[in-house]
Amino acid sequence: MATIKYLLKGKTDASSIYLRLSLGRGKDYMKKTGFSIAKIQWSNSKAQPKQTNPDNRNIATDLKALENFIYNKVNEANLSNEILNSSWLGFQIDLFFERVNETKQSDFVLDLIQNLIDNAHTINNSKGGIGLSKSRIQAYKRLKILFSEFQKNKNIRLIQLNSMLLNEFRSWLLTDNNYSAVYSNKKIADLRVVCRNAKSKGLPLPIDFYSFKLGEIKTYDDDEDVVYLNKNELEQIEEINLKSEALANARKWLIIACYIGQRGRDLLKVADAKVFQKKEDGNLIIELTQYKGNKKVSIPVHPKVEEIYRNGLPYKVSTQKLNKHFKKICELAKINDLTVGKLYDSKTKRKVKGTRPKFMYITTHTGRRSFATNYYQDAPTSLIMSVTGHTKESTFLKYINKSDESHISPMMNIFKKEQKNKPKLKVLKKA
Repeated sequence: MATIKYLLKGKTDASSIYLRLSLGRGKDYMKKTGFSIAKIQWSNSKAQPKQTNPDNRNIATDLKALENFIYNKVNEANLSNEILNSSWLGFQIDLFFERVNETKQSDFVLDLIQNLIDNAHTINNSKGGIGLSKSRIQAYKRLKILFSEFQKNKNIRLIQLNSMLLNEFRSWLLTDNNYSAVYSNKKIADLRVVCRNAKSKGLPLPIDFYSFKLGEIKTYDDDEDVVYLNKNELEQIEEINLKSEALANARKWLIIACYIGQRGRDLLKVADAKVFQKKEDGNLIIELTQYKGNKKVSIPVHPKVEEIYRNGLPYKVSTQKLNKHFKKICELAKINDLTVGKLYDSKTKRKVKGTRPKFMYITTHTGRRSFATNYYQDAPTSLIMSVTGHTKESTFLKYINKSDESHISPMMNIFKKEQKNKPKLKVLKKA
């Protein structure tokens, strides 16, 4: 329980009056109120000015009002999980006496995150519009929780957020909390957005802020276990008898997903027949704008996808339901080879690596992985990337867990063709 007491420091006619906020467990914070008084005019027993003249009574009235104000602010801070410390107390005292105003941009990192959340509707988004999505807002709310846990009883300011501190935060995410490298880097990226937003409002960044590179970290095993459906498994899925209308509809989505290589949100756009366009050469394509990066892609329609298009496109279902249905379909198709992968653990709130039947890993994103992996050997990497929307070959190769050895097989075929029609070489013997 919070308690407030006033103290006098000094032995002169202008001794400073301090406010001490006690929160228990050794958490005591003290700041000047801005008032001063002669020591002889101060009552130590009552911890307030003696009521001997109008000036003292006015000071006592202001101190009482300040006390009530701080108590209210403490309650608000506790409800919002705000860090209470000496800096916080000083700001609240200045706020009460209108030395600062509430609209003044705080430079505490947690306040900056909250400011971005509060003003999410005014911020430019990746689509070129204004206003952040619910998922982005949720990501920043999660960032605030994580950073609060990281800084503990400190209250880190923007200017302190240098390369060393950013690296400490990422190490804390990776080592202390076992978050994946990908997720840890996403949180750092979110934090940098918060910082750039603060900079746009006039707050200074640490001098080495931009020297911190996200690419410095190795992704460990995040991309080493790529789960995808091969062409034989896709045939198994096509052949099973499904009595459930929901599963039959989901199967259409699964087949489409594995042949167009799009993310879940973009996959569902195929429910609209308007995305299918017939070119002058007679080829059927899918044209859509990807949600991520607002990138336009043209996708050649595979014969199996065209068949679905001709016979009736699937109706829209949430990606969450599709993920559930996909697993059931693959289980029925006996796609149950023991496979290494990661699954979300509701208790630990993160993905846990393990060996499980393959069907347990199948999601809408598996379709994207399947397309990229299945056609990697048969088609130039650039062609596959033009469909998936990857912009860097290095990123694409990591995505499908392949090293840059795509040249080896084609070159070997060339060597074999050259040699096929030539006489065998004679081995020259030494004289």
